[in-house]
Amino acid sequence: MRVFITGATGFIGGHVAAHLAGLGYEIVALAQSEQDLLRLRERGYHPVMGNMQHSQEWRTEAAHADALIHCAMLRRGVRHGAVWLELATEAEKAALRGLIKAAMAGGRCQVIIDTSGTVAVGDHGDAWVSRSTPPRDTQMGRYHRAGEAMIQQAADDGLPACTLRVGMVYSPDGSFAQYFLKRASDGALPIIGSGDNYVSPVHIDDVCAAYEKAILSPPVGQILHVVDDHPMTMTEFGERVLQACGGGVLRHVPRNLVSVFAGAPIAEMATTSCRSTNDETREALGWVPRFLDAEQGLADVVARWSGHAA
Repeated sequence: MRVFITGATGFIGGHVAAHLAGLGYEIVALAQSEQDLLRLRERGYHPVMGNMQHSQEWRTEAAHADALIHCAMLRRGVRHGAVWLELATEAEKAALRGLIKAAMAGGRCQVIIDTSGTVAVGDHGDAWVSRSTPPRDTQMGRYHRAGEAMIQQAADDGLPACTLRVGMVYSPDGSFAQYFLKRASDGALPIIGSGDNYVSPVHIDDVCAAYEKAILSPPVGQILHVVDDHPMTMTEFGERVLQACGGGVLRHVPRNLVSVFAGAPIAEMATTSCRSTNDETREALGWVPRFLDAEQGLADVVARWSGHAA
């Protein structure tokens, strides 16, 4: 099976592409720079040069794929404020329009998978949420729901389109290792705000398994939450990270300070409370997370990270 994927040099997209390649899928990956082109080629993928916002540059290649996966997100600099969010939303829409057009033109697409986040439902405190929970407005929630609406319309129009909302993804590499594991191993882990907000963690390997399941049995028209069985507060998650790394202290960083340096949308997202169930995902995909909670998963992640660091 031929899979076209955006964001294959990124965090989630990179892992998904590697997982599918390991299963024997042919990976066709969008490269948005010469550096990306070389990296993707080294991994054994077929890179296609182009800008995610200009689908005329890559739509023909995408039209010849059996599965289309969108994981890319516009990133510029360190601070991600309101201007960035507006640009990122337009880039998201442009990429999805291109994938939808490719699916319509090619006639061979078996599934379109859009990557969203559980943050799309907004802040619901300590209440449980699912795909059917009415959303509460947040800046990043609006971003995700804009893409979800396009995917839902594509499904209504007869295309095999679906959305996977991933929770708080942890892994032995990428931004999670840089922000959480490295700092925790040094004995102090900063978290934003009070830490009372709920997060819904999920191990990167379980995320990849969900994409695999969605390709094999597309949940057309559905929005599914990819999270483990045990949401927890951010304070509890931070304590488990520290424990897995040998101990240390949590340090609380004021949300308004993060807003200044990282942007209000990021600060809001980091303190949004999302206590999500995965019941609908288990039923729709036959997916069961290998790591049922973060305590199990973090032990695996830290062991793998320590091996790489050594």
